[in-house]
Amino acid sequence: MTGAESGVERVTRDKLQQTYANFFSITASEEEVLLEFGMRKVENPKEVEMLQRIIVGPPFAHRIMKVLDGVVSRLPGGEAAIAKKEGGAG
Repeated sequence: MTGAESGVERVTRDKLQQTYANFFSITASEEEVLLEFGMRKVENPKEVEMLQRIIVGPPFAHRIMKVLDGVVSRLPGGEAAIAKKEGGAG
């Protein structure tokens, strides 16, 4: 979802931080959803260094889930890609 789609007039990325992750964990309560991202250690893949924690409310978590589902389904191997390959809509 872009800023225009969510009703936001202006989005700045001056303080945007980029973090690569190959591990994540999600914890939820009635009030908040914790999304934690990290990297598995090359020398010991059973160890993970957590790098980023994002805390959102349940309504925002649902929006993230909906948008991610749409994006991931269009990736190679996703539902839309499989349907297209099989001749269905997608």
